[in-house]
Amino acid sequence: MKDRKKRVTLVISVAVFFAVIFVMGSNLSHAAEKITMRYAHGYPLANPAGMTGAAIDNYIKNSPVLKDRIKFEHYPGNSLYTTAEARNQVKAGGLEFSGEVSSYLSMNYPEFQLLDMPFLFKSPDHCYDTLNQTKQGKELLKKIETLGLTVITPYKSTSFFYKYWNNKRALRTPADFKGLKIRTAPGIAFTDVTKLLGASTITMAVPEVVSGFQTGMLDGVMTNENGYHVFRIMDYCKHVTLFDINSSYSWYVVNTEWWEKKVPAELKPELIKAIEAGARAYEKGSEELRIKVWNEVADLAKKGKFTVTILTDKEKQMWIDAEKPIYEKLGDKYGWEIIKKAQEIAPKYKETGADIIAKFK
Repeated sequence: MKDRKKRVTLVISVAVFFAVIFVMGSNLSHAAEKITMRYAHGYPLANPAGMTGAAIDNYIKNSPVLKDRIKFEHYPGNSLYTTAEARNQVKAGGLEFSGEVSSYLSMNYPEFQLLDMPFLFKSPDHCYDTLNQTKQGKELLKKIETLGLTVITPYKSTSFFYKYWNNKRALRTPADFKGLKIRTAPGIAFTDVTKLLGASTITMAVPEVVSGFQTGMLDGVMTNENGYHVFRIMDYCKHVTLFDINSSYSWYVVNTEWWEKKVPAELKPELIKAIEAGARAYEKGSEELRIKVWNEVADLAKKGKFTVTILTDKEKQMWIDAEKPIYEKLGDKYGWEIIKKAQEIAPKYKETGADIIAKFK
């Protein structure tokens, strides 16, 4: 009887021993297996998008919570995907993390064009506050989730407000646009805006713009400070009008399935902080880029190589009046709440480019 009890005890002890070893092995295996988070885009490391990746990588490597659990991979400069391809890959699950902008979201949901309307928002904060203060805005943001994306945080680009740059003449009134061939991004908020001012529009891929200038196919571009160096504005344009037309508004997102199934709950708060650190790095880089570009333009203007045009209030109103058909078209089609709220709270906000206008007066 005693021998039998000993054998049973021995069997139980052995079973417990191997169970403990199995659990320990599983835990060790789990601890050793890092969760991959990939970020790809078409910009160089020195661009704000590149700074985002560097900031997230630095945060993760220095976080006691994340450094042994998250493997962050950053692919700048089209080294894995172009920016557009990366956005599609995050939706499809081929990447885990990316930035989304309203102009691209409008390809899935055209009502996002409301955010790109001309002369509606004075600053990124003006746009985000409008969205958060309106039912229509909140519903618009929820649509991002239907694309298989989870929004982590907005990021504010002060170097993303579009202006007209050209090599023919100063643009003061809509009449000055007549006969010009202007490259714009696709979408009503870019093509129709330019046509209503009187120019012809040409939509072409970013790498083709420089050759468009060289061959005379283009007279100008509708772009922002991000595009200044990409399109070699300093080489092919001689005039810019300091009047912000519109912008695109941005959010950092992750693939929802990855976020919900691969990222443990205990890691999410710290990973959100890492992404927020990336957003702050983007914003800092964006502001530095904005200042750098206008310092370069100021130097060119002093040398007589560039003309910077500042509109009078009367001239600004002529541009605004020319765009009324877009307000009617998009407002009637998608609703007026965002438009009216943005106009209502506009006096609270300072124009993003006000300091630059003061610089050239």
